[in-house]
Amino acid sequence: MKRSPDAVRELLFDAIARGDEPALERLCNRHRKAIVEGFGDWRAPQSALADRAAAETWALSMIAIAQCMGRQGDMQPLESMLGGPRDNPLRQWQDAYRRAQALNAAGEYDASNRILDDIVADMTGSIGPGVDDIHAKVHGLAGLNWMRLGDLERACRCTHQARDECRKLGDDAGVRIYEEHLRALEAATQAARAGLRERTIRAQRLSDAARYTDSNRLLQILVEDLKRSDVTEADLYRGKVYGLFGLNHARLGDVAAAERWTRLAHDECERVGDTFGTRIYSANLRAISRPESHAQEP
Repeated sequence: MKRSPDAVRELLFDAIARGDEPALERLCNRHRKAIVEGFGDWRAPQSALADRAAAETWALSMIAIAQCMGRQGDMQPLESMLGGPRDNPLRQWQDAYRRAQALNAAGEYDASNRILDDIVADMTGSIGPGVDDIHAKVHGLAGLNWMRLGDLERACRCTHQARDECRKLGDDAGVRIYEEHLRALEAATQAARAGLRERTIRAQRLSDAARYTDSNRLLQILVEDLKRSDVTEADLYRGKVYGLFGLNHARLGDVAAAERWTRLAHDECERVGDTFGTRIYSANLRAISRPESHAQEP
């Protein structure tokens, strides 16, 4: 009796679930035509996609059927699984990942991250060992990109995700690599924190010595660094840097610049809940409008 492709699939899946290899071989040999006709249309139902274990069982069953057919000389099911990017999302994501790698190597970190973001968005709802493997690589490469861009917080977050994905996969080598990356990121984060603190202190000392222009040169570099930094500790320095910039401009007689930077300092302190800094810079704003008064330092 001739069976429909879907009916044949049910027989095949049942044999695989029982671990009955001889039955699988017989079914593949007997229903070769129906398998070739239906294989490309055998998609996991939504109920299976919602259950990770069920989705993986479906995927592994499809692989077992394709391999069995290949052993019997019919490579069409295997070729359909390993086909070109149009037919195979996994290969499409792998190709996109290689493009992101090339952009990383060329120093185009933002462009690389845009491709990685697209891969993650496109993979939403997809599960399976191959998907997990790409997820780990995508997060790991994103971590490298963010590190090169100076965003150490995002770099750490992505690298943690990559390490955790490798743990799920049992990829011990990957775990070791990403843990090494995390140690390097922690060292870089500590250096960035120390650098902000030391340069802020130096700028303050230059200002105390009435070297306002030299202090401002250093502060301008700090302002640019703070724009690129998402390190939480940077919040401790933004108000101080902006406020010192305002104080220097006040001492140099540039009232407009003094008011602009002092207002930024006030707003930053208010944002992070620094009530002492907020009071100081409120007083400084009032003092700036009265030339005879002297601005205070926090």
